[in-house]
Amino acid sequence: MYTIKFKLRSFFGLSGIDKNENPRALTWGHRFELSMVFIAIWLPLQWYLERTHQVTHQVTEIVSWFIWFFFVAETTVMFHLTTNKKDYLLKNWMNLVIIVVGIPPIWLHTPLIAALRILQLLLMLRLLLPFWDSAITILSRNRLGTTLIVAFIITIFWGILMSIIDPDIKTPWDGIWLAWETVTTVGFGDVIPTSFLGRLMDILLMIMGLALLSLLTANFSAYFIGQNTDVLKREEDETHVMLKEMQQQLTTIQHELNDVKAKLNQKGDNSPL
Repeated sequence: MYTIKFKLRSFFGLSGIDKNENPRALTWGHRFELSMVFIAIWLPLQWYLERTHQVTHQVTEIVSWFIWFFFVAETTVMFHLTTNKKDYLLKNWMNLVIIVVGIPPIWLHTPLIAALRILQLLLMLRLLLPFWDSAITILSRNRLGTTLIVAFIITIFWGILMSIIDPDIKTPWDGIWLAWETVTTVGFGDVIPTSFLGRLMDILLMIMGLALLSLLTANFSAYFIGQNTDVLKREEDETHVMLKEMQQQLTTIQHELNDVKAKLNQKGDNSPL
């Protein structure tokens, strides 16, 4: 699973900071990733505001410059802090692409304005992919990813079947919508089964939805608890290594004292009476 995550991030040139880098580079790498969360939240909001004409062109230009400068700052700072600078650039080449082709005047003052959305989608990928590792880790626990895929397929077919057996569900799309409402325990009530068999099937789907929510909650809890456990285990291992080194040093000192004592005893035995 780790290999899949690493290959995906390497393919997109978004490997981030190597875990073996120096502590200062790792600290600043985490700070920049946290800042990216706010930019990732802002971009969809900006698209909506632009579409509804609630922001001016000047605001859009300022925000675009800010985001571009953020990537320049991140790349410059991390290049300065990392020990293996060439390796950092090779594994994070997407940053360089965004900096070179993402200069705001190129997109805001040319006929290429329509292509700006493509660049912003690229930015979203750059911002969100670092969190792919955590998502994959959670989905890999107890085959959660496989379970969700199977549940997705079952829900689709369940909805289609509901449209066949219940007279008040007119189309397969309505059946699928009802299935998703039920399995997620949302229940808008805009589409409801009226036949006995339809309601019986809906009850079974409710049970499956509750089981899925319980499974998701358990896996999220296990993930976060596991994170703390990993930290404690790492600290315990470091303490164990430190104690072992201290024990070796004490053993060395004991040997040296024994040698000195033996020499003193030998000197005393050889001294004239």
